[in-house]
Amino acid sequence: MALIRFVRVALFLISLGTSIYGQVPASPPGPGLTVVNVPLLLPPQPGVRPAAAIAHVEVKLAHGVGGVVFTQRVPPEANKVLQAVSVQIEKLYPGKLKTGRIEITYTGSVSAQDLAASGLGLAIALDAALGGWTPDPGFMAIGTFEADGDVQPVMNAIPRLLAVKKAGAKRVVMTEKQVAQVTDLMVSSGLSVFAGTEFFAVNSYEDVRPIADSNLTAEMTKGVGLFAEVQQKLNAPGAKPQDVLRDEDIKESLRQTMVATPTSLSARLLLRVTTGQFEKLSLEGTLDAIETMAPTIFAAVKSRTPYDLRQIPNAIAQTEVGKLNETKQQFDARALPLLNSVINYGEAVRTYTETPATTPSENAARNRTLTLTAQEVIVELGKYYTKKK
Repeated sequence: MALIRFVRVALFLISLGTSIYGQVPASPPGPGLTVVNVPLLLPPQPGVRPAAAIAHVEVKLAHGVGGVVFTQRVPPEANKVLQAVSVQIEKLYPGKLKTGRIEITYTGSVSAQDLAASGLGLAIALDAALGGWTPDPGFMAIGTFEADGDVQPVMNAIPRLLAVKKAGAKRVVMTEKQVAQVTDLMVSSGLSVFAGTEFFAVNSYEDVRPIADSNLTAEMTKGVGLFAEVQQKLNAPGAKPQDVLRDEDIKESLRQTMVATPTSLSARLLLRVTTGQFEKLSLEGTLDAIETMAPTIFAAVKSRTPYDLRQIPNAIAQTEVGKLNETKQQFDARALPLLNSVINYGEAVRTYTETPATTPSENAARNRTLTLTAQEVIVELGKYYTKKK
């Protein structure tokens, strides 16, 4: 009967709130709130590379009854997330989710399609609120849950990683199953990606709290401190990351970091770099790298006038094509049709810049060729980035 009463009250309160859909201005944490940062995807658009922004999951232990309630009107996805998270939290705090009043609020950019990715952040917020500990303000969570409590991957991890990097996250936790995406980011963006952020990979929720807690354990303090020494070297003026990693003292610091904090993915990957590994990108990493290396070409092909050479100077187009050709060996073979279509467009730009049209018919033929070549890029890109419902 208590459970039935809890569900009825929760549903009633959910129906009273405001919409969670779309862009919600982020608000500063209020008194008594436990806040966890999560990178969530912005509403997707067809043929457009996904992007993410930092949102927040807030939990407050409030006066009253009703168990766990949302302070907003939420879509069904939010309740599914709560059900999955509740399995884990019930193990830690039996019966606590059904007593008193616990209020959940989402702030920031939150869309219904992406709420599942907030599962790990919600679990940490509930755990901290009920357990009386405080997540570090510089901590961010990327992950979701299944009923067995294991941390699961989220879709489109790379834009989330870019978002946490841009936001200056200190420590980021994710599932071991998404190590490839961090590797992609390292290969495409360079080793400096670890200069300000330390990434951790876990298999189960049990390993999360030591990373998230603002009050670090002795081992975490040691591990984070050792990695901070590496970060300091990477951030030094004029430092070249590859040279830094050749330093035997740095290698030892990375090894000792792994001893103190085995979940430190950043230390693990940097150690592997010293052995020459990670020369290949995954498919997702390849797509991200192709778009990142050819921004002017992609802006032109997505425009309404891809035949207008004034928006894409040949020198810039050839520089971008050159970068793609130089990196081609690192790309996933499944993305080669997209890569070839981009290069073909760049070659068309070169041809018509070096041999301008001199008659109306030649100009019309040029416009058709450039337009069709641009459409080939859009078609290939659309095979990977489509609107998810």
